[in-house]
Parts: sequence; structure tokens; C-alpha cells
Amino acid sequence: MAVLHSWHGRELPERRVELYEQTLDLLIHRWDSTKQRLDRSGREKLRNEAFSQWLSTGRGELRLLLERLAFEAHGRQGPGSDTADVPKEDLILGLTQIGKNAPTDDIEEHLKDRMGILIERGHEVFTFPHRTFQEYLAACHLTRVGFPGQVADLTRGDPQRWREVTQLVGLKVNTAHSALALMERLCGAGRTKADAWGTLIAGEFLAESDRCGQLDTFEKKQFQTFRNRLTMVLGNDALPAGERALAGRLLAQLGDPRKEVMTVEGMAFQEMPAGPFWMGSAEHDKEARENEKPVFENHLDYDYFLARHPLSNAQYRHFVEAGGYREERFWPEAVADGCWKGGKVTAWGDWTDSPEGHGPPYNLDNHPVVGVNWYEAMAYCHWLTETLQASKGTDPKLRKRLVGGWHVTLPSEAQWERAARGAKDQRIYPWGDEADPDKANYDDTGIGTTSAVGCFPLGRGHEGCEEMSGNVWEWCRTPWQENYKSYSNESEAGGKEQSRVLRGGSYFSTAQLVRCSFRDSFHPFNRNVDIGFRVCVCPHFSEL
Repeated sequence: MAVLHSWHGRELPERRVELYEQTLDLLIHRWDSTKQRLDRSGREKLRNEAFSQWLSTGRGELRLLLERLAFEAHGRQGPGSDTADVPKEDLILGLTQIGKNAPTDDIEEHLKDRMGILIERGHEVFTFPHRTFQEYLAACHLTRVGFPGQVADLTRGDPQRWREVTQLVGLKVNTAHSALALMERLCGAGRTKADAWGTLIAGEFLAESDRCGQLDTFEKKQFQTFRNRLTMVLGNDALPAGERALAGRLLAQLGDPRKEVMTVEGMAFQEMPAGPFWMGSAEHDKEARENEKPVFENHLDYDYFLARHPLSNAQYRHFVEAGGYREERFWPEAVADGCWKGGKVTAWGDWTDSPEGHGPPYNLDNHPVVGVNWYEAMAYCHWLTETLQASKGTDPKLRKRLVGGWHVTLPSEAQWERAARGAKDQRIYPWGDEADPDKANYDDTGIGTTSAVGCFPLGRGHEGCEEMSGNVWEWCRTPWQENYKSYSNESEAGGKEQSRVLRGGSYFSTAQLVRCSFRDSFHPFNRNVDIGFRVCVCPHFSEL
């Protein structure tokens, strides 16, 4: 980078395609330039003229040849190698063609000891100094001669080979119209695995470029259709979990259109019928802990609604921006415990009027909110009760119950486990008895951070709630009880020193911790980067 800065004498560009272009110019310049050769005593033996000058061609023709060779080499590159081989015979043949049939032996002599864009790796093989330059030159070739049809066909047929090349093509094109033309060819009809890969890769270059802020009316409709397609990638199992998580991050950058994730009134709920269900670890669960026993048939004598997803950052921000931290009426539990005063709540011994701040991806709008303690989660529920009661955009069935005296609150531990497992059996995970890293975001999944809500559709249980396992731990309103020997669904609170239940595990939990029956707890004034919550609407509201 220092050499490039010195060569150009100006600041380095911020966009990577411009940085690659300038670096490529420098490397081609060095490879093409006059070269001194020394004899064995160190004295100058021969001074070659510039390669392109000797070939009686321009540096532009040399560049076009390198682009074609990079494209061809990239297409035949085998797995496990950083850069592809450029056969010496292909290079010499190309140079002969642009060099007015210059003698092969003379071309070979001129190729010796040259450094820059091509490096001699063996007696009959050249290569590029880094895979980035190979991919960028291949992208330049496709931008000139294969846009957009060949680019899309190659990528849809072999996405891992052509992914980076296609991203660079998308970043190189000069207009939003061209970028959207490539986007449409990549996406296809949105029904196949190839469509899913194409949509994801289009999302990568659209999110990196600045084209989407310069759209006309028709192009805006195209872009909206694309964002809906990207939500389909997020919400089905065509791609691996890590790629679905990437789709979620791209949606956050491009503007997630899902109202159930981004708005308060659009929040989706699943209805849980009254009745019996199994609570605790079954006999066939070999990972069971003592505090999950004994398994027993619990019973809830009322219907209730549980949010389909953990609460998102966007949804929590509505509470913050509405002045929720300043309104004492939303903080009865914190006030009673001496943990709220003057618009601030205590967290880890400090007073604050906002959630704990974490950088990307934790703070992306469509990721679950984290860094909130139990008091903040309960305050949000009080605020949401008023908000959904007053809003005409609230689902009519839900609003009728809220106006009739129901409340938004955190789920009790029993309500949470009932929704996670369902009422039909004693399954270990929401989806069945076997751990599966494609169905939840936990340590074996390999994501290593929170993921956008909705990335694990196959992880939902009988009742339709998603991500009850993994992603973030979820606060329950229930105070901690050591086991189920004398368990109460609605036990009395014990103040700020009484731990509250956490359920579900998180992105760095083991498979044992994301089972339906696993129990943990935390002090209500504490926060963490992997603790969030989801809300419940029910007729029973306990002042815990």
C-alpha cells in the first residue's frame, strides 16, 4: 500500500475495486517496464525496452490478454490452491498474437526475471501474485464480454468458484441499471437452490455498492422485489446456516422489509392453547441435569400468545425513542427494587438510560436485542401493552384481548417451555430429539455471533415459534427455583437479589444448553451480549 501511495502520490481509494484497479496498474507497469539484466560480475549486460513497446502493441492490449488468461485459469482452477496456473504456452501464444507474431524464443527471453502481475512458478507455469488479482482480472474480462448472461450462468452453476468474481463485476458496472440487470439474471425465479445462491451473491455486491440510493421508480420496484427474494433465502433451508445468517446481515444493510421483525404493530404471535404439557427432562434425555427433574405433567388453564421471534433491535428502539426509560409507570419492578430513578436503570452497578452498546452485527436492526437486563425487558412489556392497546395497526384479535384486560409481559418459565416443546411429546429440542446445527444458532453452527431473527425456519417446534433454541438467551419473568420437586408456575418474587430464569441458550452455547428443558438464571440487574427476550400476551399478570 505504501508503494502504491508513493507511485500515485495521492490518498488511496476507499472502494476496493478502485484500489484493485490502481494496484493492478502498478503491477502491470512493473511487469511491462524496461528491465536491467546484469552479468555474473554485477555489471549491466542488457537493457530491455518496455515489453509492450518491444511487442509493438499497447499496454491496453497486454491488459486484455491478462484478463482473458485470468478468466480461463480461474475457470479450470482445482480445489485447494490459492492461485491458478497460467500455462507458459498459453501466455506465449497470446503474446505472439498481440505482438505481430514475434518469435517465440525472443518472447521467452523477454519473460525471464520479470516481476509484477505474473510470476514464474515453475519451468512451464506462471501465476498471479495473489488470488485477488486473478479474480479481479477475470471480473474485468466478464464485464467486457460476458455481461450479464455469462456472469450469471457461471455463478449459478458453480457459486463458490465464481462468487468473488461476480461480486467484483457487480461493483465494477457503472450504473444502477446494469447492477440490477445482473441482479435479476442471478436471482432467477426464486424457486431453486441456484436461485438462492444467485440472490445471496447479488445481495453481497448491492450491499457493498452505493447504487441503491440512485434508483428511479421502476428500479425501486425491482429492488423491493429483490429484498423480498432475499427474505426467502433467509427463511428456507436451500443454503447452509452460515449463508442464511449472511443473508440476514445483508437485509439489515439493504433494508429489511419484514414488518414482523422491524415494527411493533406487525409483531407476529403464535397462540398457545390451554391444557397439559410435559415439563422437565425425559428419561431418554442423556444430557439432563438435576435441576430439570423430575419430569412432570404441568398444566396451564388459559390460552396465551407468544412472540414468534425474539425481540429485534428495531423493535426495542421504538421503546427507547418513545422515551420509555423516562416514564416511571413502565418500571414498577425496578422502582420496587430500588433499581430505577430519574429516567435511569441500574445495570452492573451503573445507572443508564439505554441498552448496552455492541457493534455489528449485534446492533443490526433485524438481530435480536441484547445487552438488556430483566428490568428493561419488563419495562418494554409495560410500554408495549399501552402501545398495542392504542394502535389501530395491532392485530384485531390481539388488540381485543389487550383492551379487555390482558397484558404484554415476559413469558413464565412454564409458558416458555410449553411453547418450545409443544404439548404432544417429551422431545429434547423444539424440532425433535437430535441436535442439528442447521436448525439453531449455537456453537456447532459456527456463526459465532447473533443472527438475524428468522434464519432457522426448520428449528421451529409444533407451535410455530422460532429460535427457541440458540441465538440469544431469553429472560423469563419467573424467579429461579432449584428444581421441580415443589414447583410453582407463578412463584413470589424475592427482590433484586433473586435471580430470574433464562431459557434457550445462545450462539456460543453447546448443544446441551439449547435443549427445551435446560434452565439457567441471572440477576435481574445484569446484562450480557447474548441475553435478549421475547414477549408474551396473556390474561395472568404477576407482579414479579
